Amino acid sequence: MRPPVILGLDLAEVTGWAVGPPGERPEFGARRWDYEDPEGKIFSDLATWLEMMIGQRQVTHVFTEAPFMGKDVRVSTRLMGMRAITRMVAWESGARFEELHIATIAKFFTGVGKFRGGSKEKKAVTIAMAKAQGYDVGKDHNKADGIAVWTLGEATAFPAIAAKRGIGPLFLAGHS
Repeated sequence: MRPPVILGLDLAEVTGWAVGPPGERPEFGARRWDYEDPEGKIFSDLATWLEMMIGQRQVTHVFTEAPFMGKDVRVSTRLMGMRAITRMVAWESGARFEELHIATIAKFFTGVGKFRGGSKEKKAVTIAMAKAQGYDVGKDHNKADGIAVWTLGEATAFPAIAAKRGIGPLFLAGHS
């Protein structure tokens, strides 16, 4: 059995991602998809990227933020398509797949589940929390979201390891 490796994804036009073994600091980044491309190309590019990411890093667990179904049917359809492609590639690779609710991720990572200032405030607080934990995300909320998904994925699949790390606002005093 291969050692566990987690891939955390915030699927969107710019997908935030974080990948690494539980108990270690994940590698992270953001990948832009050209939403002007036909959906078939976006989905094909996503599948190719996921196959590379999961295969090269030997990912065993894939966690995604559950898609937000907004008023824009085109965007919602693409997000559901991206979710389906991710689930398919994870299954084909033998990786566990799990969706996490956006409010659960936010509450776990920042201590707040619902922001009065809406999406703009959530993005700013998530970036601040990622920086407070030593991640150089700059101003990129996508990278911070990928890290947030990864950390909750770690706590979900490997709670004993995650407890040693101590992620979230209650544990910041322990990090430098």
